[in-house]
Amino acid sequence: MPEEPVNLPFTAVIGMDAVKKALMCMMADRSMKGLLIRGPSGTAKSLLVRSFFELFGDAELVNVPLDTPDEEIFGGLDIEKAISEGRTEASGGLLKRADGNFLFLDNINLFETGTAVSIMDCILSGNVILEREGSSAEYSVSTAAIATMDPAEREIPDDLADRFEMC
Repeated sequence: MPEEPVNLPFTAVIGMDAVKKALMCMMADRSMKGLLIRGPSGTAKSLLVRSFFELFGDAELVNVPLDTPDEEIFGGLDIEKAISEGRTEASGGLLKRADGNFLFLDNINLFETGTAVSIMDCILSGNVILEREGSSAEYSVSTAAIATMDPAEREIPDDLADRFEMC
């Protein structure tokens, strides 16, 4: 039987003061849209983020697992409504669920670059546009991304790194 992961409280993590302050800034100023946390493996980056959000009941951390299909991230077109009512409408994905909350991209450097760039573009623009087979729909989204990465595994392109306000 696998062991449950150790869950430490935010205050139990020693050091990482700059990351702790950045997380507090993100919570206090919801106009901030991106935080990239860089560090070697085993430095409690993910643990720190998850434990921080356990302190707040008014904000949810929506996790985007690695290799999540685009339709689960961005949503899709509601085909039933298109057929029955003749109009296109978006059915939301993880971005829609993160509206008013925070999106967590653990190991963003291992995500497909195009997907990571598209996620950040949607967050920065506040709009998700879906286009499938000649039909399109859109929805607005107000969220912020918190991403972690280990530079030893793989760097992210500069144009993706530039989309984060804090690193």
